[in-house]
Amino acid sequence: MLEKMGLTLAAHGCEVIVIGYPSLKTPQLPASVRLIALPAFNRLSSGRWQARWQVFRHCFRINPDLLIVNTHELLLPAVLLRLFRRTPLVYDVRENYKWNILYSGSFRHTIRYLIALMVRLKEILTSPFIGHFFLAEPAYQNEFKFHHGRFTLLGNKAIVGSGARRYDGKDLHLIFTGTLDESTGVFDAIQLTSQLHQLDSSVHLTIMGYAALADTRRRLQDAADSLDFIRLAGISQLVPHSEILEAIGTAHAGFLLYKTSPHVDASYPTKLYEYLSARLPIILNRPWAWIPEFENCRPFLVADSGPDSIVHILESLKKSNFYTADPPSIHWSDETPRFLNIVDELTRAKG
Repeated sequence: MLEKMGLTLAAHGCEVIVIGYPSLKTPQLPASVRLIALPAFNRLSSGRWQARWQVFRHCFRINPDLLIVNTHELLLPAVLLRLFRRTPLVYDVRENYKWNILYSGSFRHTIRYLIALMVRLKEILTSPFIGHFFLAEPAYQNEFKFHHGRFTLLGNKAIVGSGARRYDGKDLHLIFTGTLDESTGVFDAIQLTSQLHQLDSSVHLTIMGYAALADTRRRLQDAADSLDFIRLAGISQLVPHSEILEAIGTAHAGFLLYKTSPHVDASYPTKLYEYLSARLPIILNRPWAWIPEFENCRPFLVADSGPDSIVHILESLKKSNFYTADPPSIHWSDETPRFLNIVDELTRAKG
């Protein structure tokens, strides 16, 4: 929200106000960008509910020329702002929230169907008040009908970063970043790393991200306590994005091991773009639909269940024979012209 949309708008000559969850690390920002940090709250708490109305109060006072909301949780406050202030609204759809709730395992079986239904109903009922939708995935064009054609595809692509380091013969540093959950494959990454470590004791793994579930945090901590080649960063709190990008730049390979599920099968994970931008070799667990777009660059290694696969991965990583060409269209700068065109159209309409 800040690094991509916010800074792009600031460079375009806009005054930008970003309201969100407090960050552990505040970056250097242009004078035209102001941050308003909400009080910290737990994942499931009354503070989370109160935060959305705090956002409404801030926005009502500021009276912006355009409001972009990045989560379904702010749709109701945003629509109220539209009614009282006639503020143009954009819904930045980053996830298929209904499917995430149903299939990611973040909610108990007893309540997930009700929550998913409520979220989708909210998206449908508020859609007439939304001026435009930004869709982060091409598949969302068909998965959602509430956009009614008022959408622009904006991939959640990478900010240009430094290249990953080459294997120096001393150690082999693997990394797993992003959401930490059974469904995202973090425990598969631990298992694969353990197999690689048995062949070469210099192999180690950094797991960096946030785990929403207490059971996941406990299992990760147990793994780190029993395996000295596993290092955890974040886990119980959000990790600043700059630290994630810095860690990617010091790794020799990254894991992308999502389980097969309707909520991810057609997606382009953000860390795919980040790893490609850093020219980091990517260890996959299955043939994703987007592999043909990038395989000419030779960024991928596919792991299967056989022991020969582990040997092949280890030998391939040490040879560093990857990225024979530049990956196409992986940076946020490829998306910015479409983004700014919509922003200009909507703000002109209010004026």
